[in-house]
This record gives sequence, C-alpha cells and structure tokens, in this order.
Amino acid sequence: MQRFMTMLAMQLDEFIVDSHALEIGEFLAKHGRGFLLRCALDRAPDLIGVDWDPASRLRKTEFNPRIQPDVLPMNFGSQFSVYRLRPRPGVTVHMTVGRLVESDVCIPDSSISKRHAKVRLLEGDGFAIMDLNSRNGTVVDQTQLPVRVWQQLEDSAAVQLGDMKLTFMLGQQFVEFLQKAFGVAA
Repeated sequence: MQRFMTMLAMQLDEFIVDSHALEIGEFLAKHGRGFLLRCALDRAPDLIGVDWDPASRLRKTEFNPRIQPDVLPMNFGSQFSVYRLRPRPGVTVHMTVGRLVESDVCIPDSSISKRHAKVRLLEGDGFAIMDLNSRNGTVVDQTQLPVRVWQQLEDSAAVQLGDMKLTFMLGQQFVEFLQKAFGVAA
C-alpha cells in the first residue's frame, strides 16, 4: 500500500497557538516556510487588508489596524484555510498542487485540475510556481502564467488556481499576520 503525504487545508486556528508559543525558527521547522491562505469571509479585504492590486502601496495581508478585535466575528480564525508549502523530507524541493489526493498540496475544488501546478522551494526563503497546463490556469498578481514557466512568488502575492483565490505568505510574514490579527505583538 502506497503512503501519501498529502497536505490538505488546515484551519487557521491550528496555527494560532504555535504562533504564540514557539520561536520563529521552531514554528518554521514544524510548519514549513511557505503558506497559501484562503479566506471564506466576504469581508476579508476589510479585515486583513487584502488588496488584489499589485500596484497598491499596502502589503496585501496586513491586518487592518482600523478594525478593533471586538469587531471580528467570533469564528474569524475558522474562516481561513491554510495550505502548507512544505516539501517531503529528503525527497524533493518540488511540490505538486492539484485536486488529486496524491498531490503534495491537495485542494479539492472542481475548478482546479488534477495536476494543476508545481511549487518549488528556492535557495534561501523563496518559492516559485509553475502552471502544468491546467484547464483553468494559474494567475499570480493578476498575470496569467504561461504553461511550464516558473514564476517567483513574492510575499503577499495573490495566487489564483482555477476559481480559488489565495494569498501566498512566507513563514515570517505568516507568523506576524497571526500575531497582529490575534493580539500578540511581533
């Protein structure tokens, strides 16, 4: 029987405790160095400052300081799905993204191809993404990616796989987002 190390979405709540309790190095070692974040809330742009316009001067995933914690919905953290970008230990720096359970990052959405994209861990802390000739394409910061061409992902990049809109965050940025959004100073 073949074992798969598929990474399904995790709820944001699962990361909040570790963002409070662990040092940044421990957090990155446990959870990985890159994340794709999806918010189900219609008000997400107001709450976390998500701005899909790459020309904007705002960092797209900064917590909006004008929103007070008592304005946040009780289940704010559970409205997020987090996909960890973490290569299999000792196997590869490439991760497949698709709706197949065999994918390294499985996103079970009908607009996402079985083998939609590949993500590669770059030297240092960077990541790059490549569309694998998917049916509905891959868009990064409002630019449709050509097939089988690597595109480096910048902090807060807006990534669209099929119909699914996600925000890419490096580990340090993700921890800072959690700490700001949930009341812990960075």
